[in-house]
Amino acid sequence: MEGGEALVFTNLGCPACHRAKAALKQNGVVYREIDISEDAKAQEVVRDVTGRRSVPVIFINGKYIGGAEELEEAVTSRELVNIVEGQPAILPRMIRGLIANRTGTAPRTSPVHTEKTGVQTPDNRTTGHGEDKSVLEELAWRMVDRKEGLRRSGAFSGAEACAWLVKNCEDVHNQLDLAIRKGRELQGAHLLCHVTFSEPFSASAEEFFRLTTQDDEPAISRALNARRTWVKPTRAASKVIAELRKMVLALHVEAISADGRSVNYTALSTSNSFKKYVKAAEELQRVDLFSLNREEKMAFFINAYNTLVIHAMVESGPPKSVFKRMGFYKGMKYYIGGNDFSLDDIEHGVLRGNRAPPSSFIKNPVFGSTDPRRFHAIVPLEPRIHFALVCGAKSCPPIKMYTPENLDDGLQVATISFCEGEVKLNLERRTVTLSRIFDWYKDDFGETPKERLAFISTFLSKQKQNDLKELIQGGNFKISYSDYNWSLND
Repeated sequence: MEGGEALVFTNLGCPACHRAKAALKQNGVVYREIDISEDAKAQEVVRDVTGRRSVPVIFINGKYIGGAEELEEAVTSRELVNIVEGQPAILPRMIRGLIANRTGTAPRTSPVHTEKTGVQTPDNRTTGHGEDKSVLEELAWRMVDRKEGLRRSGAFSGAEACAWLVKNCEDVHNQLDLAIRKGRELQGAHLLCHVTFSEPFSASAEEFFRLTTQDDEPAISRALNARRTWVKPTRAASKVIAELRKMVLALHVEAISADGRSVNYTALSTSNSFKKYVKAAEELQRVDLFSLNREEKMAFFINAYNTLVIHAMVESGPPKSVFKRMGFYKGMKYYIGGNDFSLDDIEHGVLRGNRAPPSSFIKNPVFGSTDPRRFHAIVPLEPRIHFALVCGAKSCPPIKMYTPENLDDGLQVATISFCEGEVKLNLERRTVTLSRIFDWYKDDFGETPKERLAFISTFLSKQKQNDLKELIQGGNFKISYSDYNWSLND
């Protein structure tokens, strides 16, 4: 089959979007992709027109198809052939207006890339050096090289640094003033700093400096983002995590299979994009968490959890057994705002309001009465967070970016999508089959089975709501739980 034109609204890093695009390509349907992940107005328009809260949203020859599952059904039933070969329809007026507003701008499908620098990082954004940044980084590494560098650890005087630059840096041309200028370029690029962050670089024998590339200091933590100490200026926590999340979503795009069903974590471990991400994640060490309000903190830690999962999968590989999974969630951590936060700490200590993990025999709070992290516990509990957290397993929700502005809508969409796919009703057998998440965390959703089902019903389609209501009112129904799919997206 050849021909036909499609319009696909997507989010960055969305596995279902990859599946849909692969199906369109395989069936010879040319498509235009519009990423609406950061365009709240576009999301509202698409939702108002189609009634759909999740992506992808697909139109073919002007006709609304639905999402990835509906497209796959159309392929299987041969209905796609009829749509492609049939008379084109006119796109809804609001969709046409949305496209018109995008005219002249290419749809964005990933964070900004350039030929030389790849995914933008805090380094490239803040320095103003652009293409020179990589040259300065190479120079900084030469300065700490054991063979040709300054041959000493820790701090060095401005005079020593200038002497080395005059001798070893070609574009200094043996001139002291050019050596000082080069030192200030390194300082401006946050590759060199004064030991007290108080003085500009100079040739003084009494002012001492160090290179931020030096890694001979003891690590402040064994966390994945703390192998080097962050000494550069630190931005607002929400800005830092938003940028890291974008970088991880771009990594996800880089390694996801064409059908959107698996991620090659091994391939990511050697990518330059991942190396840049690891460096950028160091900024989390010094962010201020106490300045965040409830919505900002919830969005921050959801993003931090989802980002850490991917980072940990790339670094250590997927855990293959129950005991290794337990160690994975307890052991994989980020150093954030002066404290270690493991995956378990983030989920149970922060997002679940300092509740004990379901697997714990002793139901004590995760953060004790003297633990400074207890101040970041979010109460009351928001149960929808369970459907926003990813774990790399195939039963987890697809990754998404959360902001304070889209938090409520994002959690709502994630919960609706999860419940529609994971809640199965059988009126004849009078059974309700739920995801194992509703068993493990049952107390988060209600005190009794009926309360939990009442919570779930608010996220189901009208038909499923009515069917579930009928089961509850009739009584004598059975709840069972589906096996959790722990196999990894690799």
